[in-house]
Amino acid sequence: NDGEQRVRGVEILVAGNITDQWSVFGGITLLDTEVLASGQPSQIGQPFPNVSETSFTLTSRYQINDRLNVGGTAIYNSERFGGTITAGTTELPDYWRFDLFGGYQLTETVEVSFNVLNLTDEVYYDALYRSGTPFTYIAPGRSVQVRIDYDF
Repeated sequence: NDGEQRVRGVEILVAGNITDQWSVFGGITLLDTEVLASGQPSQIGQPFPNVSETSFTLTSRYQINDRLNVGGTAIYNSERFGGTITAGTTELPDYWRFDLFGGYQLTETVEVSFNVLNLTDEVYYDALYRSGTPFTYIAPGRSVQVRIDYDF
Protein backbone atom coordinates (compact mmCIF):
# COMPACT_ATOMS: atom_id res chain seq x y z
CA ASN A 1 0.00 0.00 0.00
CA ASP A 2 2.76 2.45 -0.77
CA GLY A 3 2.70 4.84 -3.65
CA GLU A 4 0.32 7.52 -4.75
CA GLN A 5 -3.36 7.40 -5.63
CA ARG A 6 -5.71 9.99 -7.10
CA VAL A 7 -9.47 10.42 -7.24
CA ARG A 8 -11.04 13.03 -9.47
CA GLY A 9 -14.74 13.54 -9.51
CA VAL A 10 -17.79 15.66 -9.25
CA GLU A 11 -20.90 15.44 -7.11
CA ILE A 12 -24.13 17.22 -7.95
CA LEU A 13 -26.82 17.42 -5.26
CA VAL A 14 -30.43 18.53 -5.26
CA ALA A 15 -32.52 19.25 -2.20
CA GLY A 16 -35.71 21.12 -1.63
CA ASN A 17 -39.45 21.25 -1.72
CA ILE A 18 -41.35 20.92 -4.98
CA THR A 19 -44.57 21.84 -3.16
CA ASP A 20 -45.40 22.40 0.51
CA GLN A 21 -46.09 18.66 0.81
CA TRP A 22 -43.48 17.17 -1.55
CA SER A 23 -39.73 17.21 -0.84
CA VAL A 24 -36.78 15.66 -2.69
CA PHE A 25 -33.12 15.04 -1.91
CA GLY A 26 -30.58 13.33 -4.10
CA GLY A 27 -27.49 13.47 -6.17
CA ILE A 28 -25.12 11.92 -8.64
CA THR A 29 -21.42 11.23 -8.15
CA LEU A 30 -18.98 10.68 -11.02
CA LEU A 31 -15.49 9.44 -10.11
CA ASP A 32 -12.24 8.65 -11.89
CA THR A 33 -9.70 6.74 -9.77
CA GLU A 34 -6.11 5.90 -10.62
CA VAL A 35 -2.93 4.55 -9.02
CA LEU A 36 -0.22 7.08 -9.93
CA ALA A 37 2.81 5.46 -8.28
CA SER A 38 3.41 2.06 -6.77
CA GLY A 39 6.16 -0.32 -5.74
CA GLN A 40 4.57 -2.72 -8.24
CA PRO A 41 4.76 -1.20 -11.74
CA SER A 42 1.78 -3.28 -12.96
CA GLN A 43 -0.50 -1.30 -10.60
CA ILE A 44 0.31 2.10 -12.12
CA GLY A 45 -2.59 3.46 -14.14
CA GLN A 46 -5.07 0.97 -12.67
CA PRO A 47 -8.37 2.10 -11.09
CA PHE A 48 -9.29 1.39 -7.47
CA PRO A 49 -11.20 -1.77 -6.63
CA ASN A 50 -14.82 -1.71 -5.42
CA VAL A 51 -15.47 1.88 -6.51
CA SER A 52 -18.43 2.72 -8.71
CA GLU A 53 -17.56 5.39 -11.24
CA THR A 54 -21.20 6.46 -11.26
CA SER A 55 -23.59 6.46 -8.32
CA PHE A 56 -27.00 8.05 -7.99
CA THR A 57 -29.53 8.44 -5.18
CA LEU A 58 -32.89 10.18 -5.12
CA THR A 59 -35.24 10.29 -2.15
CA SER A 60 -38.73 11.72 -2.41
CA ARG A 61 -41.21 12.23 0.45
CA TYR A 62 -44.84 13.31 0.28
CA GLN A 63 -46.80 14.59 3.28
CA ILE A 64 -50.33 13.37 2.48
CA ASN A 65 -51.94 15.14 5.44
CA ASP A 66 -50.95 16.32 8.93
CA ARG A 67 -50.53 12.74 10.11
CA LEU A 68 -49.49 10.59 7.12
CA ASN A 69 -46.35 10.66 4.93
CA VAL A 70 -44.92 8.24 2.35
CA GLY A 71 -41.80 8.20 0.25
CA GLY A 72 -39.21 6.23 -1.57
CA THR A 73 -35.56 6.09 -2.50
CA ALA A 74 -33.91 4.97 -5.75
CA ILE A 75 -30.22 4.01 -5.61
CA TYR A 76 -27.94 3.19 -8.56
CA ASN A 77 -24.31 2.06 -8.56
CA SER A 78 -22.40 1.34 -11.77
CA GLU A 79 -20.30 -1.77 -12.28
CA ARG A 80 -17.19 -2.17 -10.12
CA PHE A 81 -14.06 -4.21 -10.50
CA GLY A 82 -12.93 -6.38 -7.62
CA GLY A 83 -9.44 -6.37 -6.24
CA THR A 84 -7.34 -5.58 -3.21
CA ILE A 85 -5.09 -2.59 -3.98
CA THR A 86 -5.97 -2.05 -7.63
CA ALA A 87 -8.92 -3.19 -9.70
CA GLY A 88 -8.66 -6.66 -11.17
CA THR A 89 -10.45 -8.07 -14.19
CA THR A 90 -13.42 -9.54 -12.32
CA GLU A 91 -16.40 -7.20 -12.41
CA LEU A 92 -19.46 -6.78 -10.23
CA PRO A 93 -22.52 -5.72 -12.27
CA ASP A 94 -24.30 -2.43 -11.85
CA TYR A 95 -27.55 -2.41 -9.88
CA TRP A 96 -30.61 -0.42 -8.92
CA ARG A 97 -32.18 -0.67 -5.46
CA PHE A 98 -35.54 0.76 -4.40
CA ASP A 99 -36.72 1.45 -0.85
CA LEU A 100 -40.07 2.62 0.54
CA PHE A 101 -40.83 4.42 3.77
CA GLY A 102 -43.69 6.13 5.53
CA GLY A 103 -45.08 7.19 8.83
CA TYR A 104 -48.32 7.92 10.65
CA GLN A 105 -48.69 10.23 13.66
CA LEU A 106 -51.12 8.35 15.93
CA THR A 107 -51.20 10.99 18.66
CA GLU A 108 -49.20 14.07 19.56
CA THR A 109 -46.62 11.81 21.23
CA VAL A 110 -46.77 8.54 19.24
CA GLU A 111 -45.70 7.95 15.65
CA VAL A 112 -45.53 4.64 13.76
CA SER A 113 -43.13 4.44 10.82
CA PHE A 114 -41.92 1.77 8.41
CA ASN A 115 -39.08 1.10 5.98
CA VAL A 116 -38.99 -1.51 3.24
CA LEU A 117 -35.37 -1.83 2.14
CA ASN A 118 -34.52 -3.45 -1.20
CA LEU A 119 -38.18 -3.60 -2.18
CA THR A 120 -37.60 -5.75 -5.29
CA ASP A 121 -35.30 -8.16 -3.39
CA GLU A 122 -32.53 -7.37 -5.89
CA VAL A 123 -29.42 -9.55 -5.55
CA TYR A 124 -26.37 -7.32 -5.64
CA TYR A 125 -22.91 -7.33 -4.14
CA ASP A 126 -21.29 -4.89 -1.74
CA ALA A 127 -17.69 -5.81 -2.59
CA LEU A 128 -15.39 -8.28 -4.35
CA TYR A 129 -11.90 -8.99 -3.03
CA ARG A 130 -9.05 -10.83 -4.68
CA SER A 131 -6.64 -12.45 -2.30
CA GLY A 132 -5.38 -15.99 -1.79
CA THR A 133 -9.06 -16.94 -1.80
CA PRO A 134 -11.27 -14.41 -3.68
CA PHE A 135 -14.62 -13.68 -2.05
CA THR A 136 -17.62 -11.35 -2.34
CA TYR A 137 -19.99 -9.75 0.10
CA ILE A 138 -23.60 -10.15 -0.97
CA ALA A 139 -25.87 -7.29 0.06
CA PRO A 140 -28.91 -7.91 2.25
CA GLY A 141 -32.15 -8.91 0.56
CA ARG A 142 -35.52 -7.32 1.21
CA SER A 143 -36.13 -6.31 4.81
CA VAL A 144 -38.96 -4.57 6.61
CA GLN A 145 -38.60 -2.40 9.67
CA VAL A 146 -41.42 -0.99 11.79
CA ARG A 147 -40.74 1.55 14.49
CA ILE A 148 -42.88 3.19 17.16
CA ASP A 149 -41.63 6.53 18.47
CA TYR A 150 -42.93 7.86 21.74
CA ASP A 151 -42.05 11.43 22.73
CA PHE A 152 -42.16 12.28 26.41
